[in-house]
Amino acid sequence: DGKTATIRPIPVHADIASWVSTTRETVARVLSDLSRAGVIIRKKDALEVVDMEELAMMVEHVRGN
Repeated sequence: DGKTATIRPIPVHADIASWVSTTRETVARVLSDLSRAGVIIRKKDALEVVDMEELAMMVEHVRGN
């Protein structure tokens, strides 16, 4: 439906950090923030983005668009 996405397997925090030039700790904090905001759900074997629209708006806000 374009409003959700599943990432399987869940990438290791250190790998994500390397991809976006940040620290593992920052990745962990941001993923926790996204989880608390209801944008993602961490499952045993997958990371589900349950609100793609909100995530896109957050990205645009950070970019300053």
